[in-house]
Amino acid sequence: MSQIRPDFEDRGPLGIIFQNSDPRLDMTIADGDTVTLKLGDVSVIVIDTKAIGAGSYKGTIDGFEMHPGTEYEGYRIGDSVTFPERKIFGRSWR
Repeated sequence: MSQIRPDFEDRGPLGIIFQNSDPRLDMTIADGDTVTLKLGDVSVIVIDTKAIGAGSYKGTIDGFEMHPGTEYEGYRIGDSVTFPERKIFGRSWR
């Protein structure tokens, strides 16, 4: 029996995407960016982000901040995930 994985948290309608690695103030997500999603208090680091449609993205889980394991809430490092832009809390450039 497979575990049902929780949905990533929404950033909210007024939330901004926190950025690092570049001085530009630009909330555009580009192919290859690393983004941060949230599951409660745990940040999920997703690499190799690619646009798959209007406001939708896919990428690969690279790790969990504030969680020492390789799996959290049914998600594992190396899993491919899809998500809408409203789920992105942070981004960085390569």
